[in-house]
Amino acid sequence: MLFLRPTVSLSKQLARDIRWEKEVTKSIEALEIEIDALQEKLATSKKRAENHEANIMDHAVKRRRTIDYGGKRRVSMRIMQNRRNAVIFLYPLVEDLQQRNEVLCLQADTIL
Repeated sequence: MLFLRPTVSLSKQLARDIRWEKEVTKSIEALEIEIDALQEKLATSKKRAENHEANIMDHAVKRRRTIDYGGKRRVSMRIMQNRRNAVIFLYPLVEDLQQRNEVLCLQADTIL
């Protein structure tokens, strides 16, 4: 009986080690599966981000594009509207117009 005790304790320790190794192996496999899933998510996120950037660039290019039709150059509607709504003030001319209006108003007041 004395000789069997070390053998039994060794076999118990070996069984514990084997169980521990199996648990560690299972957890490693689960982690590998999780890493693969995260890498797939990362790849799809990168593709989505690239597509999003490409769409933004495409949209920006389309809104500012000039089109050539047979030598005739057309400007986008956005630029045409901006040009229509633009008001250019040349300061010396504005001052002259204001002075003329003041003179005309004074003359009109004196006539009445």
